[in-house]
Amino acid sequence: MDIEQRKANAMFIEDCWVKMYAMHLMCPCPNTKAKEMFIEFVLHEHVTDLILAEFDGTSIKVINEDYVMKQYPHFINYLVYSRA
Repeated sequence: MDIEQRKANAMFIEDCWVKMYAMHLMCPCPNTKAKEMFIEFVLHEHVTDLILAEFDGTSIKVINEDYVMKQYPHFINYLVYSRA
């Protein structure tokens, strides 16, 4: 993934972050550090999924809203277990 695509994906993930809190959780967004951690988490997971997709023949080429939303529970678990 080139730098421009990474920036575009990060902006898209940030938009999903705001939408997730405003429309689904109906509460204020956490601070900027939490948002940045989530963006990096999703970008990292996407790269991992791209690598794994090579082995099983699936295709996860773009980060879409559904993909981002599905990463949120994994992010919460990551935060819990990375601090345990």
